[in-house]
Amino acid sequence: MDSQTRLLSILLIFVGLVGGYAVYSGSSAGESGIPPLTTDTKDTLTQFKDVRFNFAVFDSQNLKTLRQFGEVPVSPGSTGKVDLFAPF
Repeated sequence: MDSQTRLLSILLIFVGLVGGYAVYSGSSAGESGIPPLTTDTKDTLTQFKDVRFNFAVFDSQNLKTLRQFGEVPVSPGSTGKVDLFAPF
């Protein structure tokens, strides 16, 4: 191995170690940029106790006049290659 290549490899490893140390030592383990969640003891699910769903939208005349075009289920026909690794 050439001495210049060896010196460049050592320099690259050293710069990587110093850069990694600088990145990871800049932030402490307990701190993150996200604030902790607040612990709210108030029961907020009681507002959904008397929820009623309005299914009248399914009785709409616009919905009943929709028509089906084409075949269901759709038949894809022949697609793709039989052998994926075969040449063109």
